[in-house]
Parts: sequence; C-alpha cells; structure tokens
Amino acid sequence: MTIADDMRTIVRAALFGDPALDSLGVVGNDAASLVWSITPGVPPNRIGGSDYTGGVPFSRELLVELVGRTMRHRAAGGAPTDEDLDRLREIHPACQSVCECNAGWSDLLHSTFAWIEETGDLVWRTEQIKEKWAGLRLYFSGDPGVLGRQIIDAAEHVSMHICETCGAPGRVRHRGGWWLTSCDQHAPID
Repeated sequence: MTIADDMRTIVRAALFGDPALDSLGVVGNDAASLVWSITPGVPPNRIGGSDYTGGVPFSRELLVELVGRTMRHRAAGGAPTDEDLDRLREIHPACQSVCECNAGWSDLLHSTFAWIEETGDLVWRTEQIKEKWAGLRLYFSGDPGVLGRQIIDAAEHVSMHICETCGAPGRVRHRGGWWLTSCDQHAPID
C-alpha cells in the first residue's frame, strides 16, 4: 500500500458513517507529496464505531489533518520502536509521561504533540499516556487550549484505527477478554 492508500484507509474507518466521507481526497506517493482535502464541518454523532453524546468534539477536517500529519511522520521515519516512544519526552515538553502503549502509536503521538505546540505557548503536561479499551488515552493537567483538546480527542478516536504495534491501518479486535487495535499482520491468533 502507498502512503495515500494507508491514509485513506484510516480516515475512511475513523469517519465511517459520515456522509461527507465521499468528499475525501488524498494523493501523494511520499511524505513530501501527500496532500488531502475533505468537506469541512462536524461529523454526525456516530462515526467510526464510536458514539458521541452531545456531539463530536472535533471537526472532520481536523481529524483528516491529524491523520495526514501522522502519515507524513510515519513515512519519514522507519518502523516505530520503543525508543521512538521514549524520545517523545525529550522532543515534546508537554510529554512528561512514560507511554504505556506500543510503538505503533508513536507517530500519532508525535503529530499530536507537535501540532499542539504549533498552536502557541500553552501550559499543560501529560499525567498518563496509555492504551485503554483498544484506544489511546491522554490524561493531562493544565490547559492545552481549545484546539489542543480537539486534537487530543481526535487522536484518541483515530488510534482505534491504527495498529498499536506497527502504525499501519488497523481495527479493534477482541481476544481472551482484551481489546486491542491491530492490523491483519499483528492480529492476535486464537
């Protein structure tokens, strides 16, 4: 699969049920040429297998932007490693927690922190970063700002469509009482 194929797969899964998904456009063969577009707006309350009571806390274009940034970072690096997770604390001042998840989400986390840093001089820090019910959870103190909170909400939603092991498109799976998000290659064997 190409970088554009992976991005389309993740966005389609994350926004499944959104009638505006047909407007998604993604092209590019590498990180430098990857571009995307989608009709702006807030998706319906049920997308990508999640229900949002009171409305989705992020716009579809924000979600697509986050996935695009994640795909660019993924394409620029190699296969994600535990060292990539550890390096997040060195690179991003707000990342103060040991990541209690697998390396496949390191590109998503990097993109999340980097984008929030771009929004301004905000005072916030992570208290815990972990996997819970197959999704990423970022617990924090302070204030990452309105856009920062939307980015975090989108990252938590998108994580349920990215393999926690390798960063490829994935889906939530159940095995032996545990929920996890994995690609076909890293899916648990019963």
